[in-house]
Amino acid sequence: MASRRLLILLVLAFAAAPAWAQRLEPVDWARYRSRLSDRFAILTHDIPEALRADSTARTRTVRNAGFRVQLGSTTDLAEADRLKADSERWLAMYYPDDAIAVYVQFKQPFYKVHVGDFRKRTYAQEWAEILKTAFPDAWVVYDQIIPERAKN
Repeated sequence: MASRRLLILLVLAFAAAPAWAQRLEPVDWARYRSRLSDRFAILTHDIPEALRADSTARTRTVRNAGFRVQLGSTTDLAEADRLKADSERWLAMYYPDDAIAVYVQFKQPFYKVHVGDFRKRTYAQEWAEILKTAFPDAWVVYDQIIPERAKN
């Protein structure tokens, strides 16, 4: 009985569908489309031209950018100080004429021991090879240098 009612309902729905579809008016979809001018507007402002320039024109060069050789990184300050003292002693013994500075820098959570101030990466790599004889973990890192102490 229920299936008979369902069948009758489906037949009536399909029979009425063409008549219903013919009565619909075509929809003007263009009136529903948005335009960029609807969403965006050009604003005027009083910011000076120099500050409104393209960001690539304003990129600044990082002053004092260079390279150093990192000997190690640790979370223990005493260990970093010990590595600094060892490297200073080694440099004074084998390279007394070259005044190479050794730094301990803190960048949370690590204390990093860096050697030298080099403007060029190739020069820093030469010193890294020298330092690897005593400190096998030595490698070149990009860092802020002290220009007065910089080696080529």
